[in-house]
Amino acid sequence: MRKLFLLSVVALLSVSLFAQQKKMVEFDKSIHDFGKIVEGQGNGGKVTAVFKFTNIGTTPIFVESARASCGCTTPSVDSSKPIAPGGTGEIPVTYNTIGRPGTFNKSVTVTFKNASGETTSENIFIRGEVTPQNQVTLDDDSKTLSIQKEASINKVDIKKNEADSKSNNNTKADVKAKKGKKAKNKDKSQNKK
Repeated sequence: MRKLFLLSVVALLSVSLFAQQKKMVEFDKSIHDFGKIVEGQGNGGKVTAVFKFTNIGTTPIFVESARASCGCTTPSVDSSKPIAPGGTGEIPVTYNTIGRPGTFNKSVTVTFKNASGETTSENIFIRGEVTPQNQVTLDDDSKTLSIQKEASINKVDIKKNEADSKSNNNTKADVKAKKGKKAKNKDKSQNKK
């Protein structure tokens, strides 16, 4: 019984030692909050946050991988470039807002590897709230009503279509009136004969 107890304690200690990873990097920030953003805002509906980090170890490191929690979030890494001790690097993380109104909170797991083959993983996060394109919102800070650009353009298009429709209706009415006048003139000319 005593040997079993000692064996289990040794096993737990060895597992906990392996579970502890040596910290290799320090991020300037681990969370980026976009706040409220409009659906479609940014470059092709995509917004990007850049996470800067510093190698706090004593050997060069590489970014081995960066995995996002879902397909709407894309991290970009250059795993071929070593970062010297004290050196800095960047990890841009892009979020696609198209078709994703509402709040979001996404994570990216970044794995670093040093020359000795040791690895460590760090999590970085992006969050925010996507407002639908055509939604009218009230800005809490300025207490003013703002209408999104797309909504304004659509409103102008609707007014233009209404005007075009009215002019088309007038044209149709004019054509009917002209046909009626021609018919009356034709009747009069036939009556004279």
